[in-house]
Amino acid sequence: MARDRRREHALERLFATPLLQALDARGRRELSQVASWRVLSAGALVFRRGEPGDEMFFLMRGSVSLQSEGAEDKAVYPGSWLGEEALVGVPRRCSARTTAACTLVGLPVSLMRRLAARAGADAAIRRQEADIVAAIAYERLGHTTLGKVLSEDERHEWAASTLLRRLAPDEVLFRPGEPARASWLVIAGTVRLERPATATGPHTVEPDSLTRLAPGTLFGMTDLVATRPRADLAVADEPSVLLGIAAPTLLAALLGRPGAAKQQADEESRRPTLPAGATPRDGRYGVARSLLLIDQEACVHCGHCVDRCGARHGLPRLDREEILTTGDDGRRWLTPRACHHCVQPLCLVDCPTGAIERDSDGRVTIRASACTGCGACVKACPWDNIALAPSDAIASVRDSSPEFDATAVKCDLCMGYESPACVDACPTDAIFRVNAAQDSVPRARPNALGPSAWGWRKTAAIACLSVGISCGAVWAHERGVWFPWQVHARVFGALSLASMFGAFGHAGLKRLATARLPRPAVALPWHMVLGAVALVTAVGHSGIRITWSAAGGAQLALFASVAMGVIGASFYRCLPPRYAALVSSADGARERDREAWIERLYEVLSGASREVKKAACEQLLPYAFSFGGGLRMLLSGRNVEAELGRVGTASPAYVRADATWQALTLLCVEIRAASARHISRQLLAAWLPLHIVASVVALVLAVVHVVTP
Repeated sequence: MARDRRREHALERLFATPLLQALDARGRRELSQVASWRVLSAGALVFRRGEPGDEMFFLMRGSVSLQSEGAEDKAVYPGSWLGEEALVGVPRRCSARTTAACTLVGLPVSLMRRLAARAGADAAIRRQEADIVAAIAYERLGHTTLGKVLSEDERHEWAASTLLRRLAPDEVLFRPGEPARASWLVIAGTVRLERPATATGPHTVEPDSLTRLAPGTLFGMTDLVATRPRADLAVADEPSVLLGIAAPTLLAALLGRPGAAKQQADEESRRPTLPAGATPRDGRYGVARSLLLIDQEACVHCGHCVDRCGARHGLPRLDREEILTTGDDGRRWLTPRACHHCVQPLCLVDCPTGAIERDSDGRVTIRASACTGCGACVKACPWDNIALAPSDAIASVRDSSPEFDATAVKCDLCMGYESPACVDACPTDAIFRVNAAQDSVPRARPNALGPSAWGWRKTAAIACLSVGISCGAVWAHERGVWFPWQVHARVFGALSLASMFGAFGHAGLKRLATARLPRPAVALPWHMVLGAVALVTAVGHSGIRITWSAAGGAQLALFASVAMGVIGASFYRCLPPRYAALVSSADGARERDREAWIERLYEVLSGASREVKKAACEQLLPYAFSFGGGLRMLLSGRNVEAELGRVGTASPAYVRADATWQALTLLCVEIRAASARHISRQLLAAWLPLHIVASVVALVLAVVHVVTP
């Protein structure tokens, strides 16, 4: 009771501040419900410079020191705000550390702004935002080439007249041919400048040159000083924040400083550009702080990632059907639908109740207790990574008697667990997360059976050693110098049984990993080693003596289990790269099935000319539906593009240039590729049940052999 009274008194102090005193009772109640209370000891870090900031903090008691590079520390005392740059949407400008025991109240700025606007009381917030924009502008302008030649008064004048502009991904700042009215300074995000081959046209024209501008870059001044129209197209690569310096202010400051204008123009002309013909990257690169990728040349399409995610959370929070991205080395990566934890999440800004939060590590989460299921975040996410789900189907919600029927769900990086379930479940380490806000499209990453992950030399050495020991044991048993009942032979038998139990335990850890029961660091290689040891020691124990007994049955089942394991490992190593090659750019990542391609084939064929139909019936249809065609394409190792070229060169000359014929050729190749993918999936899935059954039989019979006199 006393704690509640103290909190009510603290909230009264909070809402008495000029920033919030005009809020109505409803707004105060809603803001109080989402406020985060932080009680920190002396020396604790409140936030770090450069971190994303979505909250402002009100200091109730204690003191905080604001630490900036190249500036003296600033002390903050009770009754003051800190972290105001969150109003603008830029990263933290300084680090905040407590100098005494503190109590702070954190408020989401997006909700503050929305509630104040609803009550018609956002004038104070707008004034605070203008002040922080001026402070940021003064600070950032001092680091630019042009800002260094200005006096203190001129920098203050510039800062006071700057314009704040927020851009959504792919939003245009200016187009070629438009008049130059301002110069722009990138504060957060990334902006790309495209110089189209022709100076007019929409930004879908293939650019003749492409430049990406990072935070801290001043651009657009050359056209303004020369009083000429814009020559480039400026587009946001991601949610971005820019400060604009109006033309009158800029020209007045440059009057009498021709050297400064020339220096800035030279700097803009020297900025590196991508090669001619380059195209903008996938919009999520530069935006996603934690991007989920699946290596298509290592993925075995087992579905464990989706199944484990659903088992942990009640409903799967990732969808494998998304787009393919090609890396710098030509390797293909699948980008499934799963939250990217964006640098500037649009869902957080649009949430009307403040239910979406972001921690200091950039993890974006949904607080289910504050979610009303309105769907605003679903509409705001540009990648469709948030969904509304029945509240009683969500593991973390159904036990708390949810007030609303639907709750927004998305990936939260398995908060509360040691690592994400999807990553733990992958048997070939094909799925992982990267910080795409800093990294480009990743290069080749070996799967769990690749040469760099385990090493063919080590694998070959283990295989040769196993064969050598087995041959030696067989020779010893056949020559009568070694018998199963001898002590050293029984030691081999015990090692074989222990290895089988170890292999089962290793597989269980891999499948049932939890926060308390972590997944093994190396999945398949160690499992293969345990299987090899079990087989070698079994042969060392009794030689190769297949008898009608539990021992003979166990040995036979163990041979079958190891054989299926070797076959499965070979499939896992060889088939995924070929599977990836069978997905064309026309097919996308959705991998349409064979029936969909056949339906499309007959649609196109029905509108073809008589000559094309005749040629298709004689050549293309037998090719597409030939028995074993998919298997032959799979074994050939050719991708869709190579197969298309091979079939195209064999086409009759009189229809080769026909557009309908070319479309039919592509469809027939896709039909055969779909058959090849189906065969590949069947091979990748078929060996595992046989391996498990043989392993279980071997273990059971081995135990029976041990306990039976």
